[in-house]
Amino acid sequence: MPTPVRYVALLAAVNVGRRQMKMERLREVIRAVGFDGVGTYIQTGNLFFTAPASTTADSVQRQIEQAISTEFGFGVETVLHTVADFARIVEGGPFSADPLTPDERQLIVFLRRPPAALPPLPAPSSNGSFSIIGADAPTGAHALYVQIADARTWARTSPAEMKRLLGPMTTTGRWRHTSERILAAAQGA
Repeated sequence: MPTPVRYVALLAAVNVGRRQMKMERLREVIRAVGFDGVGTYIQTGNLFFTAPASTTADSVQRQIEQAISTEFGFGVETVLHTVADFARIVEGGPFSADPLTPDERQLIVFLRRPPAALPPLPAPSSNGSFSIIGADAPTGAHALYVQIADARTWARTSPAEMKRLLGPMTTTGRWRHTSERILAAAQGA
């Protein structure tokens, strides 16, 4: 019998504005879809679970998005990775081990699908608040590694700057330390 597949699903723009959901209810909804070992990490839509091996990743993604839309009344785009791929992305970042200044952050931007083209890396923002320093794969990237020099400016300018550098696409960012904790929770559940 094939082995079930463990996934991490990152839900974009959850618990922002009117797009509110309780994580306890989200776990119940995902269990009702038929997935096991369901867990969440903090309130920002970090979900992990086990799906039957016979279910494709595309089907899993559609089922999650449909269940959320039905239950909560709004659509949520989902970035889905197996736990093994998520681990490879989280552990493979080209981040420096040097201590960060109070304004610096390290971010992993998870992509729903690979971009049509990546700019030459590193790709700095026009205002110098951040730089895309790497990708998890030279082609077919599913994650980008971002070094943020000024977290205050990043918060105000990131969507427009990312769109300028990458074009329109679905992304959801998680701080490096948050990604590491999501991974640990998904592996331990």
